[in-house]
Amino acid sequence: MAVDNEWQADSSPDGGSTFDLKRMLWGRKWLLIICAFVGMGGGYYQFTKQPEVYSSSGQVLLKLSQQAIPVEGMAEVRLKDPIDEHLELIRKGKILEGAVQRLMAREEKVSTIEALGNEARMAAVISGRLRATRPNPKTNFITISYTSPIQAECQPVLEAVFASYEEYLSADQRESSDNMVARVQEAKEVLDGDLKRKRDEYRLFRQETSLLLNGEQTQNLHQDRVLGIERERAQLQLRVTEIQGELDAIESAKQRKTSREVLMIVADQMSARGAGAGANGVASATQTTITSQLLPLMVKEALLSKKLGAGHPDVQAVRIEIAVVKDALRSGIDGTDGGPDSEPSEPPKDFLDVYTEALNEELRIVVQKSVKLNALYMAEREASKSLEEEVHRNRELLDDIQRTQDLYDQILKKLEQINLVKTNDNYSVESISPPSPGYKTGPDQNRFLSMGGFGGLMVGVFLSFLLEMSDRGFRSANEINRFLGASVIGHIPQIDAERGSRVVKDRNVDKNLAVFQRPRSNVAEAYRGVRTSLLFGIEDKSHTMIQVTSPDPGDGKSTLSSNLAAALAGSGKSVLLMDVDLRKPRQHKIFNYDLDDGGVTSVMDGTHTIEEAAHKTVVDNLWMLTAGPRVEHPGELLLSPKFGELLAEAKEKYDFVIVDTPPVLPVTDSATIAPSVDGVILVFRLTKHSKPHAMQAIQELEMVGARIVGVVVNGVGSNSGYNYGSSEYGYRYGSGYGRYEYRDKDEPKKPRTVDPPEQRAG
Repeated sequence: MAVDNEWQADSSPDGGSTFDLKRMLWGRKWLLIICAFVGMGGGYYQFTKQPEVYSSSGQVLLKLSQQAIPVEGMAEVRLKDPIDEHLELIRKGKILEGAVQRLMAREEKVSTIEALGNEARMAAVISGRLRATRPNPKTNFITISYTSPIQAECQPVLEAVFASYEEYLSADQRESSDNMVARVQEAKEVLDGDLKRKRDEYRLFRQETSLLLNGEQTQNLHQDRVLGIERERAQLQLRVTEIQGELDAIESAKQRKTSREVLMIVADQMSARGAGAGANGVASATQTTITSQLLPLMVKEALLSKKLGAGHPDVQAVRIEIAVVKDALRSGIDGTDGGPDSEPSEPPKDFLDVYTEALNEELRIVVQKSVKLNALYMAEREASKSLEEEVHRNRELLDDIQRTQDLYDQILKKLEQINLVKTNDNYSVESISPPSPGYKTGPDQNRFLSMGGFGGLMVGVFLSFLLEMSDRGFRSANEINRFLGASVIGHIPQIDAERGSRVVKDRNVDKNLAVFQRPRSNVAEAYRGVRTSLLFGIEDKSHTMIQVTSPDPGDGKSTLSSNLAAALAGSGKSVLLMDVDLRKPRQHKIFNYDLDDGGVTSVMDGTHTIEEAAHKTVVDNLWMLTAGPRVEHPGELLLSPKFGELLAEAKEKYDFVIVDTPPVLPVTDSATIAPSVDGVILVFRLTKHSKPHAMQAIQELEMVGARIVGVVVNGVGSNSGYNYGSSEYGYRYGSGYGRYEYRDKDEPKKPRTVDPPEQRAG
């Protein structure tokens, strides 16, 4: 299992934040409570330094007795509620000046106000102490209060302000009403002169204009003529287009060498579609009828020739009919009857030529008529434009007169209304509650206490936050598992915190051996829980050697070792508890044995055997092998082959061997022993340094190939921190983690010496 080298990091390996708000607040609740009480004390101190404050208050109702009458062009635009304006007005200007004058005129002088000197300073002081508020925005009630450290001046000053305010409103309303009447009367006179002048101007315009006027209605004759000429011009233009189209069609047919008879028929049809005499009388009704008969005969001739042959009698008969129709058509055009004796006076013209000449003549007539109409159109249009300006002028004059008349009528109406209500004020004041005598309003003790307490609480929260951010302890079993990669196999509560912890079965045995002294306690049950987790975590339930160690002194490894051994013995297993903490042994004190009466060191030097050195404890099935007499170099002793033989022999003779070893970080003894045992249990307390120290301890054990069975968290619920100088262990920091010295509690400290390199390695 790899351990992150950055074991002192404040955040978890997965990058998630370890900040715990609940722990910050609840875990340090006493800090918050103390800070809150200190803040309340500061607030009370400030309260005692504050001078007494007195106030007088009263309430008035501001009534609107007459609604303003709006007039177009004269209505006042209000950006604020009138009541809000009065709230500002009460503390300024003429009202305060009037109040000062009333105070100066009183028979009973207000000495504290008069002592201020001139009236301007008095008004400024009163303004600073005066408050005007509107309790409910939906009503017109105004509460006015005056606050002062002098009780006697509160009521007189506020009464003077009330009287000055009421007088100011009455005088101001009268002045405003008179000013309004004057302004409206002045506006009426101005509008009267403007209206007369505009009517005279319009009367002169009617006398000089060329328009046909019918009351206020006008008529532009030239504009009507322009419209008629325009319609006629459009008809002529359309006729020019039609004639030109017919001439172009006939000319195109001639160029294509179309049969003249066909052209004559087409010309006859176009002439017939003309408006009556559209062809100038060239074709009569008879000619039209004859021409319409020619085309069917020609078609009949073609069909019979194809069917019967050109020489067939029927074909010859049809040809005779065609010749007769053509002769009749020519005779109608040249004026002859077509008989054999008739002679034309000039060469005959067929119908097509006559029709073409007629179209050309009509085109010349239409063009000449269009030219004359264009000239007439331009002349009438210019005349219409001149009259249109007069039409607009007439409309503008009438509109101007109407607007002036409307405004004049409104002014007259406004003047009538103002004359009716000018003696009434718009606003009036009704006193709801007169100014009260001065009463004490401050300082507020509860306010100072609450503000001080809140400020102290915020300081406590800030300090708790700083402590939380600097705390690198574990917060939960999941966090321990995530950081260390090892399972938590037990949580041991603080023994002294449990009820009945002073009641013991055997006073010769340490009270912390809870499995024996108080087997029904929660602490004993916690140790049995560690036993259960251990048994489930190992494969071989017999001849197993478990090492118990901790990162730092004071983590409770010796207490855990003794209680775990007692719990295993209670399950019927033969258990040997070995105290291999040769620098500062503890187990002999727990079971009340003498170190010189055998132990680990005496077995290794051959003085005793395991059977002779092992003590049968008061706990059934539990034997204990103390550390033995003191040796000079315990580190080298644990590296000797004899120590390995001792472990192997102990494992062979007992079902379980619990080995209590020194802390991992101060000395290397635990790392030396760890490869020789079946499993290692690491126990530590939840302190602000438990996280980095536990992580480094795990790292050092894994570097030597130790098999970590699990982690036990000791002292759960305890608020104690990390002890840098434990009196029990005589633990001192040198470089990194210091030295771990072997001495009794009452033994004086030795002078500090520098060990040789081989001793430091041990």
